Amino acid sequence: MSDLGKELSQLLDGELVLSKTEVGKRQLDSAIRMFFFDFDPVSTHTVTAAAYDVIRGLCHYQGKNISVKDSQLIKEEDRGEYIKKVNIPQNFFKHSDKDPNGKLLFKPKGSAVFILDAIIQYNSLEKNLTHPMKVFLVDRKSVV
Repeated sequence: MSDLGKELSQLLDGELVLSKTEVGKRQLDSAIRMFFFDFDPVSTHTVTAAAYDVIRGLCHYQGKNISVKDSQLIKEEDRGEYIKKVNIPQNFFKHSDKDPNGKLLFKPKGSAVFILDAIIQYNSLEKNLTHPMKVFLVDRKSVV
């Protein structure tokens, strides 16, 4: 095997066995850290949205429809359009096939709403919040 082949093989060594809950937790903790340390708001929102989708999916699997996207305040016939609008930033950040020249007016503080909602959903699954999640909940500046 060539030196390059050996280097690539070493890069790919190691494995993690992860549950979906662990993935959601790790992504959410990372998003919280990114939020507090003022990382790039696009990257922060993208990681937040990924965590949110994993955790919301797990809640749905358990019959827990408790996210803001599942709010009883939204008429069922309007839910699809509501979710489409709420997902505009995350879809804009992930895809370019439909609007390669598109532009978006993004409000980064909205990420805090999804972080908070993901924490609430995660708590319904695990009842064991991580330290970053607890800090986010007690830091008033994070959700104002």
